Amino acid sequence: LIPDRTRMLLGPTHALLRPEFAHLRAAAKNRDRAWPPQRVLVNLGGVDQGNATRAVLETLARTELPDTSTIDVVMGRNGPNIDDVRACADASRLSVQVNVDVDDMGARMLAADIAVGAGGTSSWERACLGLPSLILSIAENQLGIAHALDETGAAVNLGPLWVPGWQDSLLAGLSALSVPGRLAEMSGTCLTLVDGNGTARVVQEITRQQLTLRPCTADDAERVWAWREADGAPQYYQSGHSTPWNTHREWFENALKNPRRMLFIVDDEGLPVAHLRFDLADANLPEVSLVVNPGLKGKGLGLNTIALAVSHACGAKWPGLSAKVHENNAASVQVFEKKGFRRVGRNGAFLQYELELSEGVRS
Repeated sequence: LIPDRTRMLLGPTHALLRPEFAHLRAAAKNRDRAWPPQRVLVNLGGVDQGNATRAVLETLARTELPDTSTIDVVMGRNGPNIDDVRACADASRLSVQVNVDVDDMGARMLAADIAVGAGGTSSWERACLGLPSLILSIAENQLGIAHALDETGAAVNLGPLWVPGWQDSLLAGLSALSVPGRLAEMSGTCLTLVDGNGTARVVQEITRQQLTLRPCTADDAERVWAWREADGAPQYYQSGHSTPWNTHREWFENALKNPRRMLFIVDDEGLPVAHLRFDLADANLPEVSLVVNPGLKGKGLGLNTIALAVSHACGAKWPGLSAKVHENNAASVQVFEKKGFRRVGRNGAFLQYELELSEGVRS
């Protein structure tokens, strides 16, 4: 039923998440999750259908979780069972905190060792932060997600809320997670599925121009030099000053022969609109830089050129990209940050950025 021309943006690579999750991924990769869990996140939707949260708390209290474990319950303000859940929390042998309408869900997922959650969008949020979870489907449209995540080893599927016996599945699932190394393995699987940049990819596809990459030739040297010298751009380069034509031409010719440098022209239906360069370091991530035709600035070319760079990196199966941007080059700073590059430091006046490309994204 779908026309051949349709571009289908499917799967967890295009999960529409808030920016906070991509920003927290670096910390999530360094997170050491081990058994027994010190913190368990419980979030079963804003309405808490069927008072499922209370049933989960009662089940957790029957497990061998140590008394020192903290249960972080998150609920919506319109849930009809908040008072009942609070009463259950007060009576539990575990330390249970009931929180309503929080605005720091990403931080709570990062702090948790495991989660008991529903199978909607929050599944992708948990995966983005490498949080192992036990999924209770609270709606029909969550069944497929829960099953697929269970099949990949990123979660434990407890089944649907409306089928009796899911509490027993929760007990069995927790027992399975106690196997040494299981939490770490599951966390790693989660991280390969979702990188938090799905929203940017969808926007990119909706707004992108018909741009293509072609390798530079010697005939492009003068064009690239003119673009690099325009509008005071040299002040943002590491040299800090203009480059004479003869110096640039010699550098360009040598760069074309250098296997550790890759120079491209970005064409818009045959019209050269930007220059893209990759410097391939031996130990670090390939470094990307760009310059846009000064007569075409303000048309989103910077964003779309970096999108092409990311696509090229994915095709080359690089683990990621890096960039150095002058702190006063506001336009370039905005381009890299909008495309999901994370600031990792600085070297003098230059801000250093990195973009991680997970296995799931590269494939």
